[in-house]
Amino acid sequence: MGNLRQPYFLSALLACLAAMAASGGLWLNGLYRDSPYIVPQARGQDAVTLAVSLPLLVVALLWSRQGSPRAKLLWLGQLAYLLYAYATYAFGTAFNQFFLLYVAVFGLTLFTLLGMLLKANVEKLSAGFRPGRISGFTGAFLVMVGVSGIALWLRDIIPANLAQRVPESIKLMGTPTHVM
Repeated sequence: MGNLRQPYFLSALLACLAAMAASGGLWLNGLYRDSPYIVPQARGQDAVTLAVSLPLLVVALLWSRQGSPRAKLLWLGQLAYLLYAYATYAFGTAFNQFFLLYVAVFGLTLFTLLGMLLKANVEKLSAGFRPGRISGFTGAFLVMVGVSGIALWLRDIIPANLAQRVPESIKLMGTPTHVM
């Protein structure tokens, strides 16, 4: 992946900023001014960020300094998670005191992830992996999760469209759509 000094620095900064944002989401009552349908989801995402994603990001940073290709993939995966999570906060939640923090995490994550992907040596990264049971299971699991998500959305959207009404889930969320 070439020189990773800048991505290491940016990722460490991202970990600190995301920890601040997620901590605020969990412990500052009234931060989220969204519908009662969205607030528990945002707080759950904050809990996952603090308890799972940020520790994995730190471990990936430490292990990748030792040259582990798996750690680099884990690092990229955690950046992708943070990108999605903070896109959700920046574009999908009601404006609050942490809006600029959400935008900062989103923007820094986007540029860090893109920079790393542009420097990635795919052949070298994939050399440490063999196709087999685990990769087949992982692929099947990801397909199952995707199909389940599509089925859940379509279960609400298709009947509403046929009846020419707004889906109930959209009314509950209080946002125009729930793609994010």
